[in-house]
Amino acid sequence: LAPELELLRDQNFAKRVLSGEPYWEDVFKELSRAVPGTVYLTELNFENGALALEGVIVSAENERVLSDFMLALEKGIFKNVQLVSSKDIQGMSKSTFELKGGFD
Repeated sequence: LAPELELLRDQNFAKRVLSGEPYWEDVFKELSRAVPGTVYLTELNFENGALALEGVIVSAENERVLSDFMLALEKGIFKNVQLVSSKDIQGMSKSTFELKGGFD
């Protein structure tokens, strides 16, 4: 059979497609491409069709880094990336953030 038909025979693949779950290999590849060196992800959750990311930015330019990171995510498979929260850590060039978004 053609490779495409073999994928359809794979029950796990069919469940992911039907459930709206992303193809995790693509998610991790995209994250490794988009996460800059000054961003450290601390948590990743997938719930109700949305991906939630939490992390720390270590930079004096936290807002620019976060904005650039969100734009980089949207250039790939992530869509409607939204800032849930952002908080500066006093006395340090660090901030924490939480983002949510969907998939293409």
